[in-house]
Amino acid sequence: MAHDTVTGHINAALTTLSLRLSVEGLVADNVSKRIKSKKQSDKIRVYDMSHMRQEQTLIGHGGKAGARKYSWGLDTDKTFFCEGYGLYDTVTRKEMANYDKPLDAKKDTNLALTEIMALDRELRVAAQLTDTGIITKRATLSGTSQWSDISSGVSDPLSDILAAALSVRTYGGKKANFILMDYEVAMYLGTHPDMVSLVTSHEKVTYISVLQVLKDLYGLEPIIAGGQYNTAKLGAAASLSPVWGKDVLVGYRHPNPGLRTWTLGGTFNWTPGRFVSEWPSNNPEGTNVKVEEWGLDEKVLVANCGYLIKAAIA
Repeated sequence: MAHDTVTGHINAALTTLSLRLSVEGLVADNVSKRIKSKKQSDKIRVYDMSHMRQEQTLIGHGGKAGARKYSWGLDTDKTFFCEGYGLYDTVTRKEMANYDKPLDAKKDTNLALTEIMALDRELRVAAQLTDTGIITKRATLSGTSQWSDISSGVSDPLSDILAAALSVRTYGGKKANFILMDYEVAMYLGTHPDMVSLVTSHEKVTYISVLQVLKDLYGLEPIIAGGQYNTAKLGAAASLSPVWGKDVLVGYRHPNPGLRTWTLGGTFNWTPGRFVSEWPSNNPEGTNVKVEEWGLDEKVLVANCGYLIKAAIA
Protein backbone atom coordinates (compact mmCIF):
# COMPACT_ATOMS: atom_id res chain seq x y z
CA MET A 1 0.00 0.00 0.00
CA ALA A 2 1.39 3.41 -0.98
CA HIS A 3 1.74 6.02 1.71
CA ASP A 4 0.83 9.69 1.14
CA THR A 5 3.93 11.48 2.39
CA VAL A 6 2.18 14.86 2.27
CA THR A 7 -1.17 14.27 3.97
CA GLY A 8 0.33 11.68 6.27
CA HIS A 9 1.97 14.46 8.28
CA ILE A 10 0.13 17.01 10.38
CA ASN A 11 2.07 20.28 10.39
CA ALA A 12 3.16 21.58 13.78
CA ALA A 13 5.39 24.43 14.86
CA LEU A 14 9.04 23.64 14.09
CA THR A 15 11.03 23.61 17.34
CA THR A 16 14.49 24.07 15.82
CA LEU A 17 13.91 27.33 13.91
CA SER A 18 11.84 30.46 14.31
CA LEU A 19 12.20 33.69 12.33
CA ARG A 20 12.59 36.98 14.16
CA LEU A 21 14.34 40.17 13.05
CA SER A 22 16.32 41.35 16.05
CA VAL A 23 17.26 44.92 16.91
CA GLU A 24 20.99 45.20 16.29
CA GLY A 25 23.76 47.66 15.49
CA LEU A 26 22.83 50.09 18.27
CA VAL A 27 25.57 52.57 19.18
CA ALA A 28 24.03 54.83 21.86
CA ASP A 29 26.13 53.31 24.64
CA ASN A 30 29.25 53.93 22.56
CA VAL A 31 28.68 57.59 21.72
CA SER A 32 26.68 58.62 24.83
CA LYS A 33 28.39 56.61 27.54
CA ARG A 34 26.55 55.91 30.77
CA ILE A 35 27.59 57.92 33.82
CA LYS A 36 26.35 56.37 37.06
CA SER A 37 24.52 58.64 39.46
CA LYS A 38 23.29 57.92 42.97
CA LYS A 39 20.79 60.78 42.67
CA GLN A 40 17.95 61.37 40.25
CA SER A 41 19.04 64.95 39.58
CA ASP A 42 22.02 67.20 40.23
CA LYS A 43 24.14 70.01 38.86
CA ILE A 44 27.26 69.47 36.78
CA ARG A 45 30.34 71.42 37.74
CA VAL A 46 32.00 73.12 34.78
CA TYR A 47 35.51 74.54 35.10
CA ASP A 48 36.37 77.75 33.29
CA MET A 49 39.44 77.96 31.04
CA SER A 50 41.55 80.41 33.04
CA HIS A 51 44.17 77.67 33.42
CA MET A 52 44.70 77.74 29.63
CA ARG A 53 45.83 81.38 29.47
CA GLN A 54 49.43 82.40 29.04
CA GLU A 55 50.64 84.01 32.25
CA GLN A 56 53.89 85.61 33.32
CA THR A 57 55.65 82.84 35.24
CA LEU A 58 59.25 84.13 35.19
CA ILE A 59 60.61 84.95 38.63
CA GLY A 60 63.23 87.65 38.50
CA HIS A 61 66.30 87.77 40.74
CA GLY A 62 65.12 88.35 44.28
CA GLY A 63 61.52 88.33 43.14
CA LYS A 64 58.59 86.12 44.00
CA ALA A 65 56.09 84.05 42.10
CA GLY A 66 53.07 85.90 40.80
CA ALA A 67 49.76 85.27 42.51
CA ARG A 68 46.89 83.92 40.49
CA LYS A 69 43.56 82.60 41.73
CA TYR A 70 42.67 79.47 39.81
CA SER A 71 38.91 79.60 39.50
CA TRP A 72 36.15 77.34 38.33
CA GLY A 73 32.48 77.97 38.03
CA LEU A 74 29.25 76.12 38.50
CA ASP A 75 27.29 76.32 35.28
CA THR A 76 23.70 76.36 36.48
CA ASP A 77 22.54 75.54 32.96
CA LYS A 78 24.28 72.19 33.20
CA THR A 79 21.91 70.05 35.20
CA PHE A 80 20.46 66.62 34.72
CA PHE A 81 17.24 64.92 35.71
CA CYS A 82 16.87 61.20 35.17
CA GLU A 83 13.47 60.23 33.78
CA GLY A 84 12.10 56.75 34.27
CA TYR A 85 11.46 54.49 31.28
CA GLY A 86 9.62 51.21 31.22
CA LEU A 87 7.15 48.89 29.53
CA TYR A 88 5.24 45.85 30.69
CA ASP A 89 3.11 43.18 29.08
CA THR A 90 0.93 40.43 30.45
CA VAL A 91 1.70 36.86 29.47
CA THR A 92 -1.51 34.93 30.09
CA ARG A 93 -1.67 31.38 31.40
CA LYS A 94 -3.35 30.36 28.13
CA GLU A 95 -0.47 31.78 26.10
CA MET A 96 2.09 29.96 28.24
CA ALA A 97 0.12 26.73 27.94
CA ASN A 98 -0.19 27.03 24.14
CA TYR A 99 3.52 27.66 23.52
CA ASP A 100 5.37 24.58 22.29
CA LYS A 101 8.73 23.93 23.92
CA PRO A 102 11.48 25.02 23.53
CA LEU A 103 9.69 28.31 22.74
CA ASP A 104 8.87 30.37 25.81
CA ALA A 105 6.20 33.11 25.97
CA LYS A 106 7.82 34.93 28.89
CA LYS A 107 11.27 34.90 27.29
CA ASP A 108 9.82 36.24 24.03
CA THR A 109 8.03 39.00 25.93
CA ASN A 110 11.12 39.91 27.94
CA LEU A 111 13.24 40.08 24.79
CA ALA A 112 10.71 42.18 22.90
CA LEU A 113 10.34 44.71 25.73
CA THR A 114 14.12 44.92 26.21
CA GLU A 115 14.69 45.60 22.52
CA ILE A 116 11.93 48.22 22.40
CA MET A 117 13.55 49.99 25.34
CA ALA A 118 17.01 49.87 23.75
CA LEU A 119 15.67 51.10 20.40
CA ASP A 120 13.85 53.98 22.07
CA ARG A 121 17.11 55.04 23.75
CA GLU A 122 18.93 54.85 20.42
CA LEU A 123 16.29 57.08 18.82
CA ARG A 124 16.55 59.63 21.64
CA VAL A 125 20.34 59.85 21.38
CA ALA A 126 20.27 60.04 17.58
CA ALA A 127 17.63 62.79 17.67
CA GLN A 128 19.86 64.89 19.95
CA LEU A 129 23.11 64.36 18.10
CA THR A 130 21.67 65.08 14.65
CA ASP A 131 19.70 68.15 15.77
CA THR A 132 21.24 71.31 14.26
CA GLY A 133 19.72 73.32 17.07
CA ILE A 134 21.97 71.40 19.48
CA ILE A 135 25.03 70.54 17.35
CA THR A 136 25.43 73.92 15.70
CA LYS A 137 28.78 73.32 13.98
CA ARG A 138 27.77 71.73 10.71
CA ALA A 139 27.78 71.58 6.94
CA THR A 140 24.92 70.46 4.72
CA LEU A 141 25.70 68.65 1.49
CA SER A 142 23.48 68.66 -1.57
CA GLY A 143 23.50 67.53 -5.18
CA THR A 144 26.91 66.72 -6.57
CA SER A 145 28.64 67.43 -3.24
CA GLN A 146 26.96 64.42 -1.63
CA TRP A 147 29.12 61.33 -1.25
CA SER A 148 26.66 59.18 -3.18
CA ASP A 149 27.51 61.19 -6.32
CA ILE A 150 30.64 59.62 -7.76
CA SER A 151 30.17 60.50 -11.42
CA SER A 152 30.55 64.30 -11.34
CA GLY A 153 33.90 64.33 -9.57
CA VAL A 154 32.70 67.12 -7.27
CA SER A 155 32.04 65.28 -4.00
CA ASP A 156 35.04 65.36 -1.69
CA PRO A 157 34.45 63.34 1.49
CA LEU A 158 38.02 63.65 2.73
CA SER A 159 37.85 67.45 2.73
CA ASP A 160 34.43 67.36 4.38
CA ILE A 161 35.68 65.09 7.14
CA LEU A 162 38.89 67.07 7.60
CA ALA A 163 36.88 70.27 8.06
CA ALA A 164 34.71 68.51 10.64
CA ALA A 165 37.70 67.20 12.60
CA LEU A 166 39.41 70.60 12.61
CA SER A 167 36.21 72.26 13.82
CA VAL A 168 36.07 69.91 16.81
CA ARG A 169 39.63 70.86 17.79
CA THR A 170 39.18 74.60 17.15
CA TYR A 171 35.86 75.06 18.92
CA GLY A 172 35.69 72.02 21.19
CA GLY A 173 39.31 72.01 22.28
CA LYS A 174 39.88 68.29 21.64
CA LYS A 175 41.09 66.19 18.76
CA ALA A 176 38.13 64.39 17.22
CA ASN A 177 38.32 60.65 17.84
CA PHE A 178 35.25 59.17 16.14
CA ILE A 179 33.10 59.38 13.05
CA LEU A 180 29.59 57.96 13.28
CA MET A 181 27.35 57.07 10.36
CA ASP A 182 24.63 54.64 9.35
CA TYR A 183 25.53 51.49 7.44
CA GLU A 184 24.14 52.90 4.16
CA VAL A 185 26.32 56.02 4.42
CA ALA A 186 29.31 53.82 5.30
CA MET A 187 28.75 51.73 2.17
CA TYR A 188 28.75 54.81 -0.07
CA LEU A 189 31.77 56.33 1.69
CA GLY A 190 33.63 53.02 1.71
CA THR A 191 33.26 52.66 -2.06
CA HIS A 192 33.86 56.32 -2.97
CA PRO A 193 36.76 56.56 -5.47
CA ASP A 194 38.60 59.14 -3.35
CA MET A 195 38.58 56.74 -0.41
CA VAL A 196 39.34 53.55 -2.31
CA SER A 197 42.35 55.22 -3.95
CA LEU A 198 43.98 55.55 -0.53
CA VAL A 199 43.99 51.82 0.06
CA THR A 200 47.23 50.30 -1.23
CA SER A 201 46.98 47.80 -4.07
CA HIS A 202 48.10 44.79 -2.00
CA GLU A 203 45.37 45.25 0.61
CA LYS A 204 42.01 43.53 0.47
CA VAL A 205 39.58 46.31 -0.39
CA THR A 206 36.38 46.24 1.66
CA TYR A 207 34.31 49.12 2.95
CA ILE A 208 35.70 48.33 6.42
CA SER A 209 39.33 48.50 5.26
CA VAL A 210 38.58 51.72 3.38
CA LEU A 211 37.00 53.34 6.44
CA GLN A 212 40.05 52.30 8.46
CA VAL A 213 41.85 54.94 6.41
CA LEU A 214 40.00 57.59 8.43
CA LYS A 215 41.57 56.26 11.62
CA ASP A 216 45.01 56.19 10.06
CA LEU A 217 44.69 59.68 8.53
CA TYR A 218 42.68 61.59 11.11
CA GLY A 219 42.53 59.38 14.18
CA LEU A 220 38.79 58.86 13.75
CA GLU A 221 37.35 55.55 14.89
CA PRO A 222 34.55 54.56 12.50
CA ILE A 223 31.31 53.80 14.36
CA ILE A 224 28.88 52.13 11.97
CA ALA A 225 25.31 52.32 13.21
CA GLY A 226 23.04 49.52 12.07
CA GLY A 227 19.87 50.29 13.99
CA GLN A 228 16.58 50.41 12.10
CA TYR A 229 13.06 51.03 13.32
CA ASN A 230 9.61 50.30 11.97
CA THR A 231 7.87 53.54 11.01
CA ALA A 232 4.58 51.86 10.03
CA LYS A 233 1.49 52.02 12.18
CA LEU A 234 0.74 49.06 14.40
CA GLY A 235 -0.67 46.22 12.30
CA ALA A 236 0.43 47.71 8.96
CA ALA A 237 3.15 46.26 6.73
CA ALA A 238 6.59 46.97 8.20
CA SER A 239 8.56 49.91 6.83
CA LEU A 240 12.15 50.06 8.12
CA SER A 241 14.16 53.28 8.35
CA PRO A 242 17.69 53.84 9.68
CA VAL A 243 17.80 55.41 13.12
CA TRP A 244 20.72 57.70 12.28
CA GLY A 245 19.48 58.65 8.83
CA LYS A 246 21.88 60.05 6.24
CA ASP A 247 23.89 62.34 8.49
CA VAL A 248 27.45 61.92 9.73
CA LEU A 249 28.70 62.97 13.15
CA VAL A 250 32.37 63.68 13.80
CA GLY A 251 33.32 64.33 17.40
CA TYR A 252 35.24 63.68 20.56
CA ARG A 253 33.91 61.50 23.35
CA HIS A 254 35.86 60.57 26.44
CA PRO A 255 36.28 56.80 26.88
CA ASN A 256 35.31 57.02 30.57
CA PRO A 257 33.63 60.32 31.51
CA GLY A 258 34.27 61.34 35.10
CA LEU A 259 35.83 64.10 37.19
CA ARG A 260 37.74 66.73 35.20
CA THR A 261 36.96 65.23 31.82
CA TRP A 262 35.65 66.79 28.62
CA THR A 263 33.25 65.05 26.27
CA LEU A 264 30.55 65.59 23.67
CA GLY A 265 27.81 63.91 25.65
CA GLY A 266 26.84 61.27 28.13
CA THR A 267 23.91 59.48 29.71
CA PHE A 268 23.28 60.00 33.38
CA ASN A 269 22.19 56.65 34.69
CA TRP A 270 20.39 56.62 38.03
CA THR A 271 21.28 53.27 39.56
CA PRO A 272 20.41 50.40 39.53
CA GLY A 273 19.94 50.80 35.76
CA ARG A 274 17.83 48.47 33.63
CA PHE A 275 16.10 45.56 35.33
CA VAL A 276 13.30 43.07 34.77
CA SER A 277 10.52 42.31 37.24
CA GLU A 278 7.56 39.94 37.26
CA TRP A 279 4.36 39.82 39.30
CA PRO A 280 1.10 37.87 39.09
CA SER A 281 -1.84 39.08 37.02
CA ASN A 282 -5.36 38.17 38.07
CA ASN A 283 -7.31 39.65 35.18
CA PRO A 284 -6.38 38.05 32.89
CA GLU A 285 -4.65 35.25 34.77
CA GLY A 286 -0.96 35.10 34.06
CA THR A 287 2.26 36.97 34.74
CA ASN A 288 3.13 40.62 34.18
CA VAL A 289 6.63 41.12 32.77
CA LYS A 290 8.17 44.59 33.08
CA VAL A 291 11.46 46.01 31.79
CA GLU A 292 12.36 49.28 33.47
CA GLU A 293 15.11 51.86 33.78
CA TRP A 294 14.95 53.78 37.04
CA GLY A 295 16.27 56.86 35.35
CA LEU A 296 18.18 58.10 32.32
CA ASP A 297 19.05 61.54 31.03
CA GLU A 298 20.88 61.64 27.71
CA LYS A 299 22.66 65.00 27.47
CA VAL A 300 24.90 66.85 25.09
CA LEU A 301 27.53 68.27 27.43
CA VAL A 302 30.01 70.07 25.14
CA ALA A 303 28.20 70.67 21.85
CA ASN A 304 31.30 72.06 20.12
CA CYS A 305 32.94 68.64 20.54
CA GLY A 306 30.67 67.54 17.69
CA TYR A 307 30.30 68.47 14.04
CA LEU A 308 27.46 67.36 11.77
CA ILE A 309 27.67 66.63 8.08
CA LYS A 310 23.99 66.75 7.15
CA ALA A 311 22.62 64.81 4.17
CA ALA A 312 25.97 63.18 3.41
CA ILE A 313 24.24 61.01 0.81
CA ALA A 314 21.12 61.52 -1.29
